Amino acid sequence: MKILIIEDEALASKRLKRLIRKVVPKAEIMDTFESVEETVEFLSTKGISQPELIFMDIELSDAQSFEIFDQIELHTPIIFTTAYPDHALKAFKANTVDYLLKPVSEEALEIAVEKYKKHHIALNSPAISSNNKGREYKERFMVKYGEKLKSIPVDESVCFFTQDKVAFMRTDTGRNYVLDHNMAELEVLLDPNKYFRVSRQYIVSLAAINEVYTYSSSRLRVLVKSFEDEEVIVSRDRVGKFKEWMGA
Repeated sequence: MKILIIEDEALASKRLKRLIRKVVPKAEIMDTFESVEETVEFLSTKGISQPELIFMDIELSDAQSFEIFDQIELHTPIIFTTAYPDHALKAFKANTVDYLLKPVSEEALEIAVEKYKKHHIALNSPAISSNNKGREYKERFMVKYGEKLKSIPVDESVCFFTQDKVAFMRTDTGRNYVLDHNMAELEVLLDPNKYFRVSRQYIVSLAAINEVYTYSSSRLRVLVKSFEDEEVIVSRDRVGKFKEWMGA
């Protein structure tokens, strides 16, 4: 696993390297950068080997690391390591695996790395994309509820949707909860017999579908329980598979 560290505090960088080498002994730490400028320059250079995972602080020597995403298109999974808890929501708009508060503990780092392995490496596994038999699917999501964490059963969801690059779960009570997964990951984590991605923006629950209407000559509108005010449209290229999934 090739890892890049973006951290401007020498002691924090040294500690993080030590923990990474302990948790992921075979990892290759490619380099450490302290600023947005040098990070962008490195990641923009053609011909270099790209990292598979990035550990990123938020307050860097020249600016906040969020400015990196304004300058380059970055798809590499990121584990944020920061002393600032109030940036969590903004961080999860990026391709975030986890958001760890300093001082980062070995246990927290290990959990974050396992999450990366499960949700990012697994997405590229031919076995998952070609055969879902025998798979175990997500049964609960841990979400932030005010200042607390709350575990919500997947069966309480009526749909999943994305807004401003943030994924949400809508429950049958009408509440929305921010998730630390993107829509592609959710497609893998959810049971395809119960959930269907009708468009880039929405994944709907079969149990929560109240009605399906003809929206145009080639598209459908789905009326979802506790989500009736939203216009959930089945993409033109997914209509056939959606009908098949519904049992038509």
